[in-house]
Amino acid sequence: MANPLRFLARRTLLSAADHLVTNPLVRWTWTGPSSEEMIGALGEFRPTDRETVLEMMQGRYLLASKLVDTHGVSPFSLEVDHDDWQDDLQAFNWLRHFRDARTDEERRFARTLTLDWIGRDGHFNRDTWGPSLTARRVLNWLRHYNILLEGATPDQAQQVSRSLSTQISSLKLRGGLATDPVDALLVAIALVGVALCADRPQVEVEARVRRVLDHIDHQVDDDGLHRTRSAKTQVQLLVELVTIKQAMRRDHEQLSAELDEITDSMHRALDAISLGTGEPAYFNGTGQMPHDLIVAVQAQSPARARETGVVGG
Repeated sequence: MANPLRFLARRTLLSAADHLVTNPLVRWTWTGPSSEEMIGALGEFRPTDRETVLEMMQGRYLLASKLVDTHGVSPFSLEVDHDDWQDDLQAFNWLRHFRDARTDEERRFARTLTLDWIGRDGHFNRDTWGPSLTARRVLNWLRHYNILLEGATPDQAQQVSRSLSTQISSLKLRGGLATDPVDALLVAIALVGVALCADRPQVEVEARVRRVLDHIDHQVDDDGLHRTRSAKTQVQLLVELVTIKQAMRRDHEQLSAELDEITDSMHRALDAISLGTGEPAYFNGTGQMPHDLIVAVQAQSPARARETGVVGG
């Protein structure tokens, strides 16, 4: 009986502390310097598609396997009754497609959407600033920061930089207060990405990676499967872990090697809960997932690479 009570008390205290640091009287301290230079340290292995860019510019947003026609209005202004669609939109998973943009107009559209988000949702809201969602949004902005700043006016660049800084500050404050273990792990991963892109000292990168490893030790079993037994969570974590692992290969080889062992076992566990078609089994919150994303994640598996003769990364 003592353990459940202790668990409940801890969750209550963490939740109360989170409400304290997100109080309007405290939130103003989140805003940090917007002049910190970010380097393009994070890569992108997920598939990109220019047709998706053209569709978005026409107001058609295919996110999380659901197509929504906005009829020309901002997608951030709509109340779409589809949680996964909203999650993909708010996490900026779509931003990667603009890597294939061929014109200034296409690149400007990505920046316009981002500035629109800053104007509408750039202030704290529990729905759009959840730790997991903010962590993935920060990682996506860092992956494609050049897209957001290329061609921007000084004022626009400052808006983007200041918003990113505020989101990073919120992660630093709220990561340790997260009551959901997956939230805490994703925040820790995002802060590693921040350290890499800000070219922080080796000792700081190592400390942040150790925190990620500690979370993984508590959340991933010996077979490499996340304790939620959710393929959706497994894929989501692999996307972010593989990203930071690849980014560390040049300057932080030992840390990257440690993550290699973990992601290899997580890939094997994902294969074990996947159907013969390669699609993850539908259970524990896992529904239909984009096929191209699944293929891209599976391609990062060393075992799959050996079978196909293709090396991921």
